[in-house]
Amino acid sequence: MKKCPYVTKTGDKGKTSIIGKRADKNSTIIQFLGSLDEVNCYIGMVRNYADSNLTNILITIQNQLLNVGANVSGSEIIINEKYTEWVEEHIEHFYQSVGETHNFVLPGGSILSSFIHITRAIIRRSETLLWSLENINPHVATYMNRLSDLFFVLGRFTNEQEDIVWKVGQLNYE
Repeated sequence: MKKCPYVTKTGDKGKTSIIGKRADKNSTIIQFLGSLDEVNCYIGMVRNYADSNLTNILITIQNQLLNVGANVSGSEIIINEKYTEWVEEHIEHFYQSVGETHNFVLPGGSILSSFIHITRAIIRRSETLLWSLENINPHVATYMNRLSDLFFVLGRFTNEQEDIVWKVGQLNYE
């Protein structure tokens, strides 16, 4: 019987491989890559609730995130300004439907919107982990920052209710 190739046992002592190198599993780069994986998983869940147009955009983002992880890990995959430009085009497209808000928007309104906001928050965490790394690609940093902006706009776009905004300083929301 052929053994499953996913069970390598090479990570049983706290190290893992990335692009031919060994790294501690608790290192910042592994935490960043794990966070990207979490973002990708949440995007996969979001796709279950999205229409086909949004699904195609999300699949593209999932692929882009794998490219980002490979780039940060030291592969020859190039991340350049085109990644950010692509995200900005989609921000502008969806922004036309939601318009401006002058306050923080409370996540919620629909299942889809809620999952998108969770994804946005994980993207933000990923971005902060990225800034802990040395010699980061500035295009990756800009892309990650803009990606969370896109997910904020998408959260508002997919909200089935009017935005519920933060009422600054109020104890009760009435």
